[in-house]
Amino acid sequence: MSIEYSFRCALTNGIHARPASHLEKLCNRFNSEIVWINERNKNKGNAKSVLSLIGTNTLFEDDCRLVITGEDEQQAFKDVSYFIENELEACDSVLETTETEEEASSLPRTLVKANPTYIQGKSVIHGIAKGIIKPLNAVNLDDFKDIDYIVSPVEAEQNKFVSAIDKTIKEIQDKLATCSKTETEILNFQLSFLSDEDFIQKIQTNIKTGDGSVSALMSVINSYREMFRNADSQYLKERELDVIDVASEILSILAPDVSVKNEFKLTEDSICVADNLTPGQFIDMDKKYLKGLVLTHAGATSHTIILARSFGIPTVLGIETSALSSLENKTVILDGDFGIVVYEMNDEVSRYYQQESTVLSLQAIKQNVHSKSAGCTNDGKSFEIAANIASGDEAEKAFAMGADGIGLFRTEMLYMDRPSAPTEEELYQAFCTAVKFADGKPVIIRTMDIGGDKPAEFIKIPKEHNPFLGYRGVRICEEYNQLFQDQLKAILRATPLGKIKIMVPMVSSYEEVLWIKSEVEKAKTTLRDLGLTYSDSYQLGIMIEVPSIMFMIDACCEHLDFLSIGSNDLTQYLIAVDRDNHNVSKYYNCFSPAFIKALKFIADSVHKNGKWIGLCGEMGGMQKALPILTGLGLDEISMSCNAIARTKEELSKLDFNLCSALVDKLCNAKTAEEVEYLLEHEQTQIRNDSIISEDCILYDADFKNKEEALKGIVDKLYLAGRCKNRFKFIDDLWLREEAYTTDIGFGFAIPHSKSEQMLSNTISICKLAEPINWGNSEVSVIVMLALRKESVDAGGNDHMKIFSKLAKKIMNKDFRNQIFDSNSTSQIHDIFNEHLA
Repeated sequence: MSIEYSFRCALTNGIHARPASHLEKLCNRFNSEIVWINERNKNKGNAKSVLSLIGTNTLFEDDCRLVITGEDEQQAFKDVSYFIENELEACDSVLETTETEEEASSLPRTLVKANPTYIQGKSVIHGIAKGIIKPLNAVNLDDFKDIDYIVSPVEAEQNKFVSAIDKTIKEIQDKLATCSKTETEILNFQLSFLSDEDFIQKIQTNIKTGDGSVSALMSVINSYREMFRNADSQYLKERELDVIDVASEILSILAPDVSVKNEFKLTEDSICVADNLTPGQFIDMDKKYLKGLVLTHAGATSHTIILARSFGIPTVLGIETSALSSLENKTVILDGDFGIVVYEMNDEVSRYYQQESTVLSLQAIKQNVHSKSAGCTNDGKSFEIAANIASGDEAEKAFAMGADGIGLFRTEMLYMDRPSAPTEEELYQAFCTAVKFADGKPVIIRTMDIGGDKPAEFIKIPKEHNPFLGYRGVRICEEYNQLFQDQLKAILRATPLGKIKIMVPMVSSYEEVLWIKSEVEKAKTTLRDLGLTYSDSYQLGIMIEVPSIMFMIDACCEHLDFLSIGSNDLTQYLIAVDRDNHNVSKYYNCFSPAFIKALKFIADSVHKNGKWIGLCGEMGGMQKALPILTGLGLDEISMSCNAIARTKEELSKLDFNLCSALVDKLCNAKTAEEVEYLLEHEQTQIRNDSIISEDCILYDADFKNKEEALKGIVDKLYLAGRCKNRFKFIDDLWLREEAYTTDIGFGFAIPHSKSEQMLSNTISICKLAEPINWGNSEVSVIVMLALRKESVDAGGNDHMKIFSKLAKKIMNKDFRNQIFDSNSTSQIHDIFNEHLA
């Protein structure tokens, strides 16, 4: 007799690998057969197999049924139904994807005028790469269809298959020792495939019926490929490549005489071209020589693209391999910014990309310099620019990228996707790793924030109508006190190694603060009793996420050393918005005037009590939000590692007093639209830039034509921090040039434009190594007048005075001769400064 259980799928993203793995682990504890049936499409799947569960093609709100049959069906029904009702929904997650990058609508005018020969694709990962075209053959499992394979007796074939599986698992495990975090996650997905009950059982069944291990494997693999291809989810469709990857590894052991993979080694800078590329092929490539990828049919959520992004490999999609076949072993440029492959380059195109390479290199150097310096505004206000991490090992990357500290160590990640809690020793080692990499810089360790969207198998949280407002964070720590104590003890044991701050999430009352403080004391007592050491140098703090605690800051500060704003949860709690609910997610807005008022109230209240206040969450890494966070006078802003260098560079331009004044204006705004307008138009920088500056002057410039010269001068303005979008500003200049040429005779040209892309009015001078044609005449000196549109539209006429004065000076032969005779940027600067100041 069987037990049936009907339910509706509550997973927003349907059944995919993560929720399926949680359910599979639970079901495998029982001897009973457990079948998942999707009533919409009538697909059935073994609930003890991740692959079989995914194969049911179950989507959000599909009606489903479990059929449980066996000796322990009653207990299985009780536990599995409880899990589905109370925990499965929390196992859902945002599916892996690549970040969206803005794709330019058209090629830059400078490049177009260079008349490039190119093949157009679609940009998916930005950047510019140069190398020789190296075609790669896609893994083709059809090569095994007609091989001359001698089938051994059933037992021998089964042993071959088991041995091949074991060897494949070992090969992947060996790779894990030297893999990046992203590579590790993807290889772990493949390891779960290799140990999947349904996968193994189907192949063993085929072998028992007389198939050889190769044909048995091929039959099952083809069925899984078909399953993924027919999935309704694009994400699942793109997992077919992982199936091919795993199959090719096993087949290379079962039939070593058949080559299914490219067995070549990159020995020079290469642009690799393929119809598609498996994750395994990418991992095996030497990244030292892999400069770019051109893929015909890859999807934006494929594991290969996710890997390429993690390594910063410029990638273009949608170009047929046949279109590039004639370019094999020839040098090309892959322009990931505009989605093109450029070949047969003329001198102008080559020089364009030389210019681009120089600009990008100088910009990287500039950001690297900022990343190594302390976070500071232009007028000297200091901020800690910290990193968010989820494991001890991630701290190494964070500090390498310029973090002033760890603003959020998400320890709950150490508890998730495992059947039992980490031991105190495991936690201790993870914390020690982070603190050692910190080398004296502060590390804020947040205690486990389990619940809501962060489930753990071994913590049984009942089903809640709104888990984000329920049993999570510090609220579960009394019931699961041993877990909390183990974590506190592990943190305290790491305190002798560096500056550690303990931070507790989801605190809503003064009473909880007192309880937390007593729990820390209890952990210290236990350590003393065990003879284990700790340091009293640690600091204790809480997260401000629940609005109620805002009004208890004065009382709480008597017992705390610091506080940190959790911007994500505070936004949704303050505005009463579940940001994962598509019906109300439009109301989730951290630029709401009410939210900004709340931030100011918090920062002022904490500082009034002489305590430290930081912020972590998505807002911390938003470039648009930086003037707000600066004006609030926070002590620290924490963000993802990749945003640190850019944030420090942008922070260095801001004026603290202007940002503070901006925050006051934002607090008086009535709508989010008004906030956005003020952020766009209010001054946040005191730009005492001289209109003539040596860092905007070029001497002996080797430009061959007008296009190169305009690009070179604008690039100079961009690197000097005076221009926002250089491509758009060049477009503004060309609008003027195409209306009428700006050469004025005597070897001079005066290109000029008022533009929203300019941050300060600037006169940029370029003295050429050799004269170039400007339209009507040859020019040797270019004087660019680049003006802020706002300053001109405001009614000022200073620009006309400057232009008039400049024109008069150029008419003067003595002035022209001074410029022609100058031999350095400093001399040119002094001459212009003297005559035009």
